Amino acid sequence: MNKKFFHRMLNVTIQHPYIIFAAVVVITVIMGYFMVKVKIDPDAANLLPANKEALELAKQYGTGEEQAEYMMIAFESSNPLTLESLAALQDAVTRIEVLQEVKSVISPFNLITFQKDGKRLQIMPMSPGNRAPKNDEELEKFKDRLFKDPFAKKMVISEDGTVLNVVMS
Repeated sequence: MNKKFFHRMLNVTIQHPYIIFAAVVVITVIMGYFMVKVKIDPDAANLLPANKEALELAKQYGTGEEQAEYMMIAFESSNPLTLESLAALQDAVTRIEVLQEVKSVISPFNLITFQKDGKRLQIMPMSPGNRAPKNDEELEKFKDRLFKDPFAKKMVISEDGTVLNVVMS
C-alpha cells in the first residue's frame, strides 16, 4: 500500500488516542457478545450437506455400521486384589476369550494406561504381560496403576476397590 496512507493513520492515532481506544473497546465488546453465542457441534455427520438421495439409500440399506453387543462380568469380593483372586479372574477371562462369539475383552489386566518414564510417556497394560500378577512386586505395581488411572476407575474397578469388571464385545 501507499506510505502516505500509513503515515496518515499513524498521525490520526497519535492525535486522537482516546477515540481510538474507545473504538477498540466497543468493537471488542461487540465481538465478545457474538462470540458467546458461537456453538460447536462435535458430530461430524452434521457437517455434511443433507443429500436426499443419500439419506434415502441409507434408510433403505442401513448405515453399514455393525451393531456391537457388550457384556460385562463383575467380580465382587471384600478383597479382590489378591494373587489368588486375580489368578481366578484371569482363568475365567481366558476361558471366555477363546469363545467364538467374543471379539474383544477389556479386563483389569489388559487395560492400557500411561506411565511417566523420565520425561517420556510410556503406554503399557495395567499388568505386565496382560495377565494376572504372579508375585507381590507385580501385584503392588498393578494396584498402584489401577487406582491412579482415572479411566480404570468405574470401568474395570469400583471406587472402593471391591468390584473388578470385565467388558466383552
